[in-house]
Amino acid sequence: MKPSIKYFLFLSVLIFAIFSNKKVFAEEFWDIPAKQIVKSATGAKMVSDSTGKNVYIAYACISMNIKKSSDYGKSFSPSVELSSGVNLPNISTNDTGKYVYVIWAEDKNIFSSASSDYGVSFIDPIELFSCGVESLISEINIITNSTGEIVYAIWIDDYDEINLRVSTDFGTRFSDVIKIANGSNPHIITDPSGKNVLISFESDSIQVIASSDYGNSFSKPIQLDKAGENQMIAASNDTKNIYVVFEGENDNLQLSASSDFGANWYAPLTFLSDGSYSIDLVTNSSGRYVYFVWNDGNENIHMRASTDYGKGFSTINLNDTGTCPKIVTDSSGKYVFLIWVDSDYNMQFRASTDFGVSFDSAIKLTNNSQSMFTYPFITIDEKGKFIHILWNAQGGAINVIDGARLLS
Repeated sequence: MKPSIKYFLFLSVLIFAIFSNKKVFAEEFWDIPAKQIVKSATGAKMVSDSTGKNVYIAYACISMNIKKSSDYGKSFSPSVELSSGVNLPNISTNDTGKYVYVIWAEDKNIFSSASSDYGVSFIDPIELFSCGVESLISEINIITNSTGEIVYAIWIDDYDEINLRVSTDFGTRFSDVIKIANGSNPHIITDPSGKNVLISFESDSIQVIASSDYGNSFSKPIQLDKAGENQMIAASNDTKNIYVVFEGENDNLQLSASSDFGANWYAPLTFLSDGSYSIDLVTNSSGRYVYFVWNDGNENIHMRASTDYGKGFSTINLNDTGTCPKIVTDSSGKYVFLIWVDSDYNMQFRASTDFGVSFDSAIKLTNNSQSMFTYPFITIDEKGKFIHILWNAQGGAINVIDGARLLS
């Protein structure tokens, strides 16, 4: 018998593969029910390499743990325990999946660790920051460049200041703390070389700040709009074309774009909305194709698409309702995949194989009328063949991570 949704939080992960051929969605079957991967886990985050073969999950289960798959999510290794008393875990990997970086809060400190052997082993944790009050550390993230050599660790301290530390030797040593600005909700991106890095954040307005020398120096913050919140950022592979979407005045969405590595920005475009929540934004490797989704105050799912580097956008009629939409695309921008949580708390999936012009009918990934699925994550390989999905689920007595694969 399934418990009521008011009880415990569990964590489920759905791992599935989609092969991009002419009949990509013609002959599908599901390996369901999803197999259990971890019990009693919270705060899980997931990343995969550029091929989708190597998949890594970081999660808190009294201690900091990592699980890895080297077979496209078919199976996962035993957990690797890194530390105890963990909060706010996050994870990143390079293009090949050889280098894996994790970051987390523990007591009043922030730590990182690194693997150079596809997650088999990790170096001893490195203390990045010490804070007077543990609960005031927030919004921890870590990213790396394509080779894994350059690593950026970012967080907000107990004075609401955005902090950054940089490693140029595969995460074994880090620079001194770099104070970026007072603000919240920071998002950070870098190019394949790791030389160019850009941070968007909120500080009574939507702002961006950029570095072109591995974080050694930063430009002055550029204000994209005088008011805004809930911003998301996406960029082309070389970070020349950058997009920031956010909730602006009167609950409408706005999008601003740069075509010169963030030096200059076009005036924001406005998209009417009855409130905007759970915004997600993605672009392909060249930055030509731009897609973003959100749910409004009435839980309607909306989508906009651009084929001209964000100069103009078309409305994609999905006619779907729900919350927490997430969207990804492959390197070409042709394959677009969308997930969301419907009004019955089931996970839904839709796919486009024509640059977002049309979408296949929705596929219900779960059938849990007495459960609640929220906060999904989705990753994709560069060719659009393999997708990995993770979400939090309420409705069980213990915490779990489950997995399933979609085969074609």
